[in-house]
Amino acid sequence: MLSATKKTLTTCLIVLASLSNACTAMRPIAANISEDSIRRELEPGDTVRVVTKGGAAHSLQVTVIGATSLGGTVVRTWEGGPDPVGARIDVPYSDMAELEVKRPSGLKTAGLVAAAVLAVVVIASGGGSHAVGYGNR
Repeated sequence: MLSATKKTLTTCLIVLASLSNACTAMRPIAANISEDSIRRELEPGDTVRVVTKGGAAHSLQVTVIGATSLGGTVVRTWEGGPDPVGARIDVPYSDMAELEVKRPSGLKTAGLVAAAVLAVVVIASGGGSHAVGYGNR
């Protein structure tokens, strides 16, 4: 019995950890991309999606917010994307058509954590099960 409960709790914790990464949303930085707006909104470590004026899409983790370009490591290859995952790229500000930053959503995260905790409590308590013969009275 203890082994089954431990296995169930472990599974729930793995699912919870997976869901916590899903609680993010891409948010546009600004309609008119400038060095100032990028410096205000971004910091090294952020994950961004950049679409260039030529139509190429890049998803990268920001490592450098330079004077004329945004630099980072590619974290996802978009369909037809030119960059392999893990490649280091710099995208000039003047070549950016769209820029979005991935930010956590506090409300979604709180809701999913509450649901997961409730599920763990229900499962750990046996789901309201009764002793053998309970329904035969």
